[in-house]
Formats: sequence, structure tokens, C-alpha cells
Amino acid sequence: MLVLPLLGSNKNLSPSHFYKPRTILEMIRERNIEKEKAELTRRAETAESKLAELTHRAATAEAKVAELTRRAERAEARAVTAESKLAKVAEIITL
Repeated sequence: MLVLPLLGSNKNLSPSHFYKPRTILEMIRERNIEKEKAELTRRAETAESKLAELTHRAATAEAKVAELTRRAERAEARAVTAESKLAKVAEIITL
């Protein structure tokens, strides 16, 4: 019977040359790496969510500031108008 080598002329190939079993320490490291990746992903998603909420709050605050500014400008305009009317009334009274 003729036996041919599987890969080239290397006759010393055994299954352990094709597959290196992982040690328990390697498996623990891999599991810890996966856990850390999952934790970092969760933290990143939480940070993105918080950033979105803060961005929304900032936009809301800007809108409120703009509205308060408009109200203040209108109140100032009304005060100027009232002051002008009061001056006219005072002028009429002094005549």
C-alpha cells in the first residue's frame, strides 16, 4: 500500500499541527475582552443618549431665551410708548 503525505513532503503532520487548543487562561482572556467590549459599547450608547438629551435641552433653552428676549423687547417698547404718552399728558396738564 502506498501512503502519500497530505501536505507536501512534511510527514510529521498531526491533528495538533492544524488546531491548537486554547488554554483556560486564553479562554478567560477572550471572555474578559468580550465583556469589556460590551461594557464599552454600552457606555458609548449611554453617552450618545445623554449627549442627545443635552443637545435637546440646549435647543429648548435657546428657544426660551429667544422668547424671553422678544418679550423683553416688546415690554421695553410698551414702556417707551407709555412714557411718551405720560409726557404728553403731563404737558397737557401743565398748560
